[in-house]
Parts: sequence; structure tokens; C-alpha cells
Amino acid sequence: MKCSNCGFEFSNASVCPACGSPAPAEPMPPPPPPQPQYGAPQYGAPPYGAPQYGAPAYPPPGYTQPTVVIQNTAPQEIMSDKSRNVFALLGFFLGWLGIHDFYIGKVGNGIATILANFLCSPALVQFFVGIELMTTHRDSDGARLQDDNSPLAGILGFLMIFGWIIVFGIIFMAIILPALN
Repeated sequence: MKCSNCGFEFSNASVCPACGSPAPAEPMPPPPPPQPQYGAPQYGAPPYGAPQYGAPAYPPPGYTQPTVVIQNTAPQEIMSDKSRNVFALLGFFLGWLGIHDFYIGKVGNGIATILANFLCSPALVQFFVGIELMTTHRDSDGARLQDDNSPLAGILGFLMIFGWIIVFGIIFMAIILPALN
């Protein structure tokens, strides 16, 4: 046992033989180990950011980080030599012949338009030509038509669609109203 006053070691005595102070009743336990603090490394792990497994802390001399260069590689839009306004005027005046489709290179659509005039109502064909005028923005090669932002094709397509709706409405009323009387 060790004297708490002078540090002299003695055994089985109630008083320290060196200084005479009373001996402790039982030996003091060792102090507990300090608790790890928040963020402190535990279990012998290296601190955050320290090299692990013998890796060097910095790259070796002569090594440089690769540089990344991002270039604007967006493809330029290809413009057609055809005009959307001419396409719209041809479709409005000669749409039943499919001339507007031949103009922008859609030969199959032009032939189908001519055949549809003979197989069904030309008024119905004109209705779909009006929709085509409003929605077509590219030629047969996929190039954007010139004057694409011009409202002419949309206006003419709108007139064709709703003009034929009015015509069909008048025809329908002329047939139905007399039958009701």
C-alpha cells in the first residue's frame, strides 16, 4: 500500500511508518480512461483527412491534376432553303393537290393527299391539310423551314380547320333542320 501523504510504500499497517498519517482503508482504483469527444478518432483510426494505409498525404512530385475542358458542342441547326410561308400559301390554295408537300420534299405525303381526294371527301382532306400547316416545321431532310416563327402558317391552318367546321355545320343544319319539321 502507498501512503497518500508522503508516497512511502508499506504493508499491513494502519499508520504510515514514515510520516504517521493514517493509511487508506482500501486501495484507490485507477482513474477511468477519458471519453472520446465528438469528432475525435476512435479505435485507433487516423483523423479525418489523414492518409490511410501508408498512402502519401499529397500526390508525388511531377503529378498534376487532370484538367477538364468542356466545350459547347451543341450542333448548329440546319436551315432549309424552303420557306414555311410559301408552304402555307401553297397548302391554303392548292392543298387538295398536295402541292405544299411536294414543295418541301414529302413526295409520299403529296401522293397520299391526291389519292385521299379521290377516295374520300376533299373537305376532309382540307381539314387535315390545315392541321398539317399548323404543325409542320421541317422539310423531308429534317431541316428547319425558313420563316419558322412567322404566324402565317398557323393562321391559315386555323382558318382551314375552322372554316371547314363551319361549312360542315351549315351542311349538317341544312340536312337535319328540315327533317325535324
